[in-house]
Amino acid sequence: MMQKRSMRISALSLLLLLAACDSETSTVEQAVDMPASVKEQTLSAAPVKYEQSFPGRVAAYRIAQIRPQVSGIITEMKFHQGSELTPGQALFQIDPAPFQADVNSAAASLQKAQASYQQLQGKANRLAKLTRTGAISQQDYEDAVSAADQAKASVAEARAAYERKRLDLTYATVKSPIGGRVDQNFITEGALVAANDTQALATVQQIDKVYVDVRQPAAQQTALASVAANLPDGEKTAAATILSADGNPLNNKAQILFTGVSVDAGTGDVIMRILVDNPQRTLLPGMYAQAKISWLLANEGIVVPREAVVQVNNEAKVWLNEEGKAKSVVVELGQPVGGNYYIRQGLKSGDRLITQGISRLQDGMALQLTQNSAQ
Repeated sequence: MMQKRSMRISALSLLLLLAACDSETSTVEQAVDMPASVKEQTLSAAPVKYEQSFPGRVAAYRIAQIRPQVSGIITEMKFHQGSELTPGQALFQIDPAPFQADVNSAAASLQKAQASYQQLQGKANRLAKLTRTGAISQQDYEDAVSAADQAKASVAEARAAYERKRLDLTYATVKSPIGGRVDQNFITEGALVAANDTQALATVQQIDKVYVDVRQPAAQQTALASVAANLPDGEKTAAATILSADGNPLNNKAQILFTGVSVDAGTGDVIMRILVDNPQRTLLPGMYAQAKISWLLANEGIVVPREAVVQVNNEAKVWLNEEGKAKSVVVELGQPVGGNYYIRQGLKSGDRLITQGISRLQDGMALQLTQNSAQ
């Protein structure tokens, strides 16, 4: 009797279990068949750039502090303050009279030395003929030759002194070694200047092209280096764009020259130097500027909003709309680009990416688009 009752209970339990399984299956099917409200956007390939902006300061391409090379009185200033100069243009005139007198004196000394040499050389030539006849001793001849050689050396010494005095006369006209814009002068006519003065007469700065010295945190520079390391060999070169203080891009051509190899102990920054064309003189030394550094990650790449990416166990996936059904796709993430992710692999142009309503999606679930889906 007890055995029959146990068999009835087991059969009843089996029936209840089967009914529960049918109910769960029905619930899952209903969940899959029930359309999920989502938003989507149609993906399209476009150039993908990784960009970062850093602050920097403008520095002149070349700076020349104009200093005198001889001592004297300034008699004339040959330029207008703030004007553009050409290389070799005269700036100051030091009184040339003392230097001209020195040149004349050196020229006379040179002539005297040349005359003495000619006399002694002629004597040596005459004694050379007499030596063959035995009319004079060999010692007399050698003394005459030695005297002529010393006179020749004196000519060379006098000529060097003469050239030095002529050079000093040239230095009396102070010229600019470079082309550029000259600031205010620090010396006026009548001032006494010396070759060892610490005060410059004026400063010339070449600014038709300038440097922009950008400071970037060392950690950020390391991140940028890792970005470049992941690029193809032909695309590792970064491009630079100079921004004005208000953030607007300038049309000036910019070229990254180098990134420093040492970190400032005080600030933790690394210097990056950028050479910038400045034909309109819009960038002035000392001016604040920003530099936007960018790498081209792909000529034809796909980016997706960050909120559309689901990351689970070091795996990233997105949801696509395929013929009205949800489908999960595993993707390989690249660099973050603004509020988006660059997708290296897994997506293509024309895919319909689900951007909202992805929390309850399952593979194969029917989809219902809301009105504001991007195309």
